[in-house]
Amino acid sequence: MERIYDGGILRDAFVVSSVRSDLKSGVGVGYLGWNKWRRSNVCVDWKEWVDLRLGKKSLVESSKIVWMCRSTELPSSSSNPQANLSKRNNTNARKIGGLNNNRDGNNANRKKVSKVQIDPGKDKLVHRLRELGSELQVGYECQAGLNPLDVWKGAWFSSVLDVISSSDCNDVCAARALRLLVLFSRQSFEAFLMVKRFLEVSEFLLYLEKVSEKHVAKSHHITLASMLHSLGSFECVPTKKTIQLWIARAEEVSFDAQGLVNVIWALGKLKVQPSDGFLMNWYAMFEKRQKFMNAQSLSNVVWAMAKLEITPDPRFLKTWNECFKREAASSSPQGLASTLWALARMNINVKKRLNGFLAAWYSAYQMKHNKFQSQALTNVVYSFGRLEITPSRGFLTLWFKDFERECGDFNSQALSNCLWGFARVNLSLEEISVTFLDKWCASFVEKSNSFNSQALANVLWSFARLSLRPTREFWETWYLAFEREVITFNFQELGNCIWAMGHLEHIPPESFMKCWYYRFSCVEHQADSQALANSIWGLAKLNALPNSTFPLPNQTFFELWYMAAERELRNAAPQSLGIILWAFATLNITPRKSFMDLWYDACDTQTQMMDSQALANVIWAFGKLSVRPREKFILQWMSQFQRELPQTNSETLQMYDATFQKLLNLPTDKQKSTNSKQQQQQQEEEEDEEVESISQSST
Repeated sequence: MERIYDGGILRDAFVVSSVRSDLKSGVGVGYLGWNKWRRSNVCVDWKEWVDLRLGKKSLVESSKIVWMCRSTELPSSSSNPQANLSKRNNTNARKIGGLNNNRDGNNANRKKVSKVQIDPGKDKLVHRLRELGSELQVGYECQAGLNPLDVWKGAWFSSVLDVISSSDCNDVCAARALRLLVLFSRQSFEAFLMVKRFLEVSEFLLYLEKVSEKHVAKSHHITLASMLHSLGSFECVPTKKTIQLWIARAEEVSFDAQGLVNVIWALGKLKVQPSDGFLMNWYAMFEKRQKFMNAQSLSNVVWAMAKLEITPDPRFLKTWNECFKREAASSSPQGLASTLWALARMNINVKKRLNGFLAAWYSAYQMKHNKFQSQALTNVVYSFGRLEITPSRGFLTLWFKDFERECGDFNSQALSNCLWGFARVNLSLEEISVTFLDKWCASFVEKSNSFNSQALANVLWSFARLSLRPTREFWETWYLAFEREVITFNFQELGNCIWAMGHLEHIPPESFMKCWYYRFSCVEHQADSQALANSIWGLAKLNALPNSTFPLPNQTFFELWYMAAERELRNAAPQSLGIILWAFATLNITPRKSFMDLWYDACDTQTQMMDSQALANVIWAFGKLSVRPREKFILQWMSQFQRELPQTNSETLQMYDATFQKLLNLPTDKQKSTNSKQQQQQQEEEEDEEVESISQSST
């Protein structure tokens, strides 16, 4: 008797060997309790086997020889099971062949049969699961004259629950029951929702936990993979105890190639973090099974790691890259898009760490680009933006053609993401197709009602980053969408909008600014340093435009802005510190002392990371405001200036000369304090003299 696996389910089976010359010698599989044993073209009737065992039919009369063997372990995946079984078949066939009609031999075989222990409870559950599976066959509900949901929503689910709650249910039966739920969920979207609801409200997962406590510690790798893959299919997270037991067992077993993919994919769908021991075992098995990985498997693996936010092992990445280059030509469009998206999500430096990946990916895209749909096209460009990789001209030419073909299916999020991706890689105007822009703007006007606040802000930011000036029709449509979604804008989105308008030198209407200021006052507590810098920079830029009618921000805005800045300024980036001071200088507003104290504190650690542009913004702002910086800051600034001098152009150097001459003529803080004390003392002396003069005159 052997333990074999069929469809992910562990079963007890007999081994059958054919002696007919016209049949292939091999292994047949018979499930206990079934009326037939099956393996491809080899089939033995149950009745024929019984007759043979009882001596009612001789081996000569029988067309096949049936024998039994006992085994406690399956052959390893590295060995050749077919060769091993054939060898054992020949040996046992010779032994049985010598018995012929010898009743002693039959009696000996009958004694071996008596040792086979069949669990009636388990056999009953397996039979019931087969009956439930037959109810999923196409046409069953039509024969019953009922709607599928009417047939299954009561009795069918109750029967599945009876199976999993039975005391005879083991890990194999539980895996089979989960598989039935998966098959049921694939009937329709309504059936999928019904399965999820059933798992949420019933005690199925609690019974699954009890089964896991009893049997998972000895489960086979295929059963483990089948259970988790089924749960991942409808994104149903089991109990914490079940997950712990499953991962503990998974750390010990050796999954096959398909099992490796299924378990990591399921963990990604369930968003369940694996243990370090599991990952070490998984990486080791991947190295051994990598030859059997196809394109879809490779895509699913990195997708799951991206979902789980796992930092891949360097050796794994190297092996995975070699496998991808081998299988790239057979990748599907969805697989190519998912692969690039996953690498972008994990922030993998593709050019440095994955040698030859881009060449293989571009080649596969060129072969499959006609089959790319809107979502895949969006994910590709979005991923290039996340990776900050400028796409090749050949790719852009094909992509723009694909966009023209699929633009009708792009939704609001897809339109926003593809434009954002191009903006992230700083495509030049010459590289962007005019036809693409026309079709994109037409789609935006048509689908503007479905754009949310994030998409609206990203669109405007992308136009500014690409230095594209939108049409009047676009602006009218965008403002209407903004008024509709204004109550959902967060602080970062507000900052990006006003920054983009300043960059595009587009003065918004008064109605927009009223809405903008109102929403700003509502979400001020959400502000971070980058959003604060973007907002005040945009307002300053609009106010500084030639012949600008844009009004200065009101005092309420500055009070709220200072409150947020005093809270977030210590976390500001070097570029943000420079932008903020430049904006105040452009608005001709000297920041309050409490703010400047925090600004100097932040510069203590950030000045050494300022680039040439930030250094220039800071010095220019001090000169414009006629404020001499503190001596400590000047020393820090000079030290960083010497490091950035090679990147500084001649115009900036001339600005430095003029500004420093002006700043050196200004009094220092110490001198200001001394002068202030002298002025105060002189004023007091003058007051005393005046009082004394009045007293003398009165006398």
